[in-house]
Amino acid sequence: MFKLLAILYIFINAYDTIVVQKDAPIRNMKEFIENAQYREDQLRYHCNLGNYMIIPKKNLYETIYDDIKKYITTSIEENIYPVLYDKPINCETYNEFIHNSKMKHNINKKLSFNDKLFILKKNNPMRWTLEIDDLIVEIDNIQTNS
Repeated sequence: MFKLLAILYIFINAYDTIVVQKDAPIRNMKEFIENAQYREDQLRYHCNLGNYMIIPKKNLYETIYDDIKKYITTSIEENIYPVLYDKPINCETYNEFIHNSKMKHNINKKLSFNDKLFILKKNNPMRWTLEIDDLIVEIDNIQTNS
């Protein structure tokens, strides 16, 4: 009889730990602490506890969607808007400035480099115009050591 009770007790405990894992106290405590911490962060963020609803945490798919959306909008602003709306093409480095100057579709476009606005007149050989106050400077035939 004692053996039967011991086997029954072991079987029930094994069943609880293997099959019914969702009710594990460690998992429940972990989820409770994470949710409480997130709620506190949201309350601190909003400060005024008027009629604000706590914004739910984003899941993995929403985060990926937001990242892709942000990447596409920045790509459009940097690459398409300057072409469509005649905005200056921003060049961070000298190599980027030369690369954009070599592109045929950038002729008569404005290139911004070191807070100066250049207008590309020709790309082979490269020729730019630069306006400084009332002075118009034409830059031609730049040689690079590369």
